[in-house]
Amino acid sequence: MYLLAGLAVGGNWPGAPDETTLFPAEFQIDYIRAYAPTLRPTISGNEGDNSLAGDKVSTAFNDSIFGYGGNDTLEGLKGNDTLAGGAGADTFIYRTGPTGHDVILDFNPTGGDMVRITKAIAGQKNFSGLYRLIKDNGAGDAVLKLADGGSITFDGVRKAQLGYDDFLIV
Repeated sequence: MYLLAGLAVGGNWPGAPDETTLFPAEFQIDYIRAYAPTLRPTISGNEGDNSLAGDKVSTAFNDSIFGYGGNDTLEGLKGNDTLAGGAGADTFIYRTGPTGHDVILDFNPTGGDMVRITKAIAGQKNFSGLYRLIKDNGAGDAVLKLADGGSITFDGVRKAQLGYDDFLIV
């Protein structure tokens, strides 16, 4: 998109120049504002149990997806998404790729939160294979490397805190 700011003379409005038109004319601009859509939309659920999956919640951009107090289902598709389920036993779904490098802000291993992931995305058929792909990063957060090159970072959660009941491989 290009912006053209100019002083046009004539046309349908206000009409062709006549004897009252003063030349040379002057066109002064104080400022021009240009807006672009954000590349990080915030997508939120409603109070209670929410199903925020598929095209309803994510885009090809870097999304921020938030649930609330219920048992939320959140799915980040393409892009580097930030997910937060809020209170409740939340499910974070990974079923199609490419996944990007997602961050789960409030994963609670003892609170019933779970990652439901396909074998194709995980690159593994069972929890022991999946667990070998999890490493703690420099900040101490558990990071699961995915088969498509993406990753899931569990903000504030160490690898040792994650167990087989935190993952459902389908």
